[in-house]
Amino acid sequence: MIGIFARHPVAPNLLMAVMVLAGAVALQDLNRQFFPEVASARARIGVTWAGAGAEDVTSRITIPVHEELRPLDGLDRITSITRDGWTNLHLEFREGTDMAEAVDAIKDRLDAMRDLPESADKPEVTKSRPFETIAVLLLTGPEDRTALQRLGREIERGLLEAGIDRVQVSGAQDEEVAIRIASVTLRALGLSLGEIAQRIAGHSLDMPAGTAGREELATQLRALGQRRGAIDFERIPIVIDEHGRRLALGDIATIERRPRLDQVEVLHEGRPALVLALKRSASSDTLHAGEILRGWLERTRPGLPPGVELLVLDEPWAQVRERIALLVRNGGGGLVLVLATLFLVLGARLAFWVALGIPVSFMAALAGLHAAGGSIDMVSLFALIMTAGIIVDDAIMVGEDGLTHYQGGAEPVEAAERGARRMFVPVMCSSLTTISAFVPLLFVGGFIGHLMFQIPLVVICVVAASLVECFLILPGHLRGSLPRREHESRGRAAMARAGERLRERVYRPVVRRAVAAPATVLAIGLAMLILSAGAVQGGLVRFHFFPTPEESFISAKAQFAAGTPRVRVRAYALHLEEALREAEREIGEEVVEISRVAAGADASVAVELVDSDRRRTRNARIMEAWERHVRSE
Repeated sequence: MIGIFARHPVAPNLLMAVMVLAGAVALQDLNRQFFPEVASARARIGVTWAGAGAEDVTSRITIPVHEELRPLDGLDRITSITRDGWTNLHLEFREGTDMAEAVDAIKDRLDAMRDLPESADKPEVTKSRPFETIAVLLLTGPEDRTALQRLGREIERGLLEAGIDRVQVSGAQDEEVAIRIASVTLRALGLSLGEIAQRIAGHSLDMPAGTAGREELATQLRALGQRRGAIDFERIPIVIDEHGRRLALGDIATIERRPRLDQVEVLHEGRPALVLALKRSASSDTLHAGEILRGWLERTRPGLPPGVELLVLDEPWAQVRERIALLVRNGGGGLVLVLATLFLVLGARLAFWVALGIPVSFMAALAGLHAAGGSIDMVSLFALIMTAGIIVDDAIMVGEDGLTHYQGGAEPVEAAERGARRMFVPVMCSSLTTISAFVPLLFVGGFIGHLMFQIPLVVICVVAASLVECFLILPGHLRGSLPRREHESRGRAAMARAGERLRERVYRPVVRRAVAAPATVLAIGLAMLILSAGAVQGGLVRFHFFPTPEESFISAKAQFAAGTPRVRVRAYALHLEEALREAEREIGEEVVEISRVAAGADASVAVELVDSDRRRTRNARIMEAWERHVRSE
């Protein structure tokens, strides 16, 4: 096979074209995202019990549901978060569990429970879906939160129509109608709160009202009696007094429409705000979704009402674009350095064909990555950059050995073929050793195994493609480049002489002494191994699964006891934001890009900092200054 491709005038170029085209086609379909998709074996249960305290929700809902679901097949663990009026339970199942069957089993067990409070809402069971956040927007404007929420709904519809898969709005204040009746009035009327509640419910209900017409002209009728506003509730008849006068709800009660008390209020610089988290599904491309958002912002911002701002709080899609570009630039820079080094040693034509193996092998590897269901992300790009040296080594060995045969007097075709055949066994053994080292990583389970799966996959694809390139494609190109090698320049001649001196005066004597004293070499190797292990065990070299660069986000959170007045929580949240501004003034540098305040049961401030490359102050100093300006509550 090597001889056929070395002598055939078309086959090497045709095979190279197929590899490049396969990679180009795959490149169009590969998703670009931050990290690979990891299959989720999780489910969520949400239960709302309006008006109940956190302790009651825990004892009446959270614990019974936890005990009921504990025997489920494949269940690994259950975690829960309980607050006043609601509880969320998160269920994690073992790897390989059929989540459709698991969700059905959860619903069946919950439907069979008879000890849940009757006034609590029906539990909602959902399977966790992998939605990745591409951007977070902050909408702030008029003091009228109702108008702001109306505008937020319009923006949400616009984003969905533009092509964003999902928009999650937080900070919107759901409203309720509060009805207060004095106990004296209840005694005078001889009614209880429960009886009045039943009469209100009976007059505030949408219900079917039959059918009008026959056959194809038949129309479903519906009686619309659901009350929406405070005025509608004031007109509900409640009782007839002793004088025969009908009393409406507005005659005996104070009615107001107000925001629900168990919600989180979002503020920006003291003004009401909404947070819109834009997400993409697993089948969508992060960068494509980001381009959709950027175009939509350019069209929408000029048409916003006066005083309304639409700010970008976070842009993970831009981070994906920047890091992909960074890795591509680094890989391109490495390719240039490799090409320059090969030019000094092998000459321009030979260096070009050897270096060409890098992009050709990468393109073929992308085709393999696409076939295996992979994506372009930080993990796969890291693996591609890591394997660049492996490709170059294989091609250099074949190219240099072919050049040696040619300089020894062999014909170009014969020299190229001899070089490939002679290097076949060592290169193949080296490549199989590399593949063998990475194959076990394909079978690592759990979250980490799924996350890192693409590293061995990419390495195997690249190594396999490099073997095809250096044994089937490169010899055919060497055949045409060897006879037209340019005359050595003075610089290349000087490099050759320097390399020969290094080989004869340094390398060869060291090798001879090493061969003559194997025990010494073994002792040096063991000493280096012991020093390396000691550096790790002693903490000089620390292990981090992921590096921890300077973050662009910091946050502060203050937890309050249950029942703390909302006014107090809101005031403290605004104090946290003001303390941040004071810390920024103390530092003497603009370090805050944008901040967001959330006040509900707790107070929190989320801060996006200026990119670490554009500021001198580090996060630790910012947080220390912020803490100094925060008063205890």
